[in-house]
Amino acid sequence: MSSLVRIQNRVVIVIALYASVFAQSPQGGKNTFTIRGQEQRVYLYQAAIRGHHHKILFAPGDAGCRGFAVAIAERLVKAGYDTYCLDVLHYLESFTGKSIMTTDQIASDFNQIARWIQQKDHEPILLLGWSEGAGLGLAAAARSGNAKISRTADPALMINDLELRAIRMR
Repeated sequence: MSSLVRIQNRVVIVIALYASVFAQSPQGGKNTFTIRGQEQRVYLYQAAIRGHHHKILFAPGDAGCRGFAVAIAERLVKAGYDTYCLDVLHYLESFTGKSIMTTDQIASDFNQIARWIQQKDHEPILLLGWSEGAGLGLAAAARSGNAKISRTADPALMINDLELRAIRMR
């Protein structure tokens, strides 16, 4: 094989790898990617204001990203956060019946989602949970050696007199 053909093959491989990573970049609206062989859904609600936005991984209740969960995501967007809503209903159903999910698996899954959100940016992500999603978030934080659990002090996160709890993942 000539050196020109080898170089062309390498260029094609690099382009293919770049395209697959780029295709995995979060886009506004519905996004899908695979965790432990199961396709998962994350809905990105992007802040409309210009400039840098902090990122929130929002795990709502077991009804998924519908109803009140959308209202919460929209409120977070108005406060200037890019909000990534994990479809908790689909996430739980995709692993139901196969085995019991362990805390380590939940932590690994949430860390994989966080890495997908971060891409090249290594800024901490705020993990916000409501109802069943709050329990999943606490399970993930319990196995994460670099998570800080705190009450939110941001009044923009006050929704219908419901104070949401936040976990900051680094």
